Amino acid sequence: MRESESEGVGWRRLWQIGVTPGLAGAWTLAGLVLFGSTVIGLARLEAALHPDWRNASPLLALISVLLAVPLTLVAHEGVHGVVFRAFGGRPRYGAGLAAGLPYFYAACPGRRFSRDRFLLVGLAPLVVLDLAGLALMLGAATAFLGAGLVAFNTTGAIGDLWAVGVLLQAPRWIHVEDVGATFIAWAPPERAAEAAGMRPPRGLDARVPFGRWVVPWFVTMLAVFVIGAGPLGAAARSQGEVRLGPLVLATRHQLNVGAGLLLAAVLSALLMLAPAAYAGVRGRARRRAERRNGPRSRPPG
Repeated sequence: MRESESEGVGWRRLWQIGVTPGLAGAWTLAGLVLFGSTVIGLARLEAALHPDWRNASPLLALISVLLAVPLTLVAHEGVHGVVFRAFGGRPRYGAGLAAGLPYFYAACPGRRFSRDRFLLVGLAPLVVLDLAGLALMLGAATAFLGAGLVAFNTTGAIGDLWAVGVLLQAPRWIHVEDVGATFIAWAPPERAAEAAGMRPPRGLDARVPFGRWVVPWFVTMLAVFVIGAGPLGAAARSQGEVRLGPLVLATRHQLNVGAGLLLAAVLSALLMLAPAAYAGVRGRARRRAERRNGPRSRPPG
């Protein structure tokens, strides 16, 4: 069926998936796991391809990884846009912030795509850019750039993978419209009877304990790690080694990134406890007040 350019007659809006506090928290946690497992796999691959990779220039590695971030952001959305165009769309590009989570997008508002075509749009950057990154890893000079591309692209595809999981629960006849921060599922007129009895798929939102605090915790963790890396390295150079109990945080020549991130994660969680607890107490007090007095109405205008 040809994709629709406008709403048309008889189309039925079914459900939508957008960035909610719960999904932002779930994507952040899943992205951390995905990033960690990807980095471990890339480190093993790098060691197999280039056994002397630890002797590479630290400056080259740093520049390569920093370059991989904007390259991944632009190329990821660019591949989405290329596939949209291949299916007759006119993509628009942009960025935004929802539920504390920054996002970039290539969207086609007003244009509906069949489910299978939209799945191809969603998965294309993950496949194309990861293959490109793996190819770059074959050369010693571009190995760090390729590894950074694969790591950031795979992690950044967590929202696409989540959407794919949601869409695979839906029948193949649904159509999907990408309006930027939100995907909208539509039923064509000839499927009106089936659409009337459809239940929404699982995954349109997520229940994550303290979900709206996950993104601030993650940002704080990164800030603590980056700010603390300098003093930690300086202490290790003067003392030879910095330990926290059994954890070796740094030696004279190497920073233990895993241990550093673990410590930063714990410290950030402790920093988030006070505002999270305060917000929880205020929320419970507000709900009790609403049960007693009814919800507070806003004045007109």
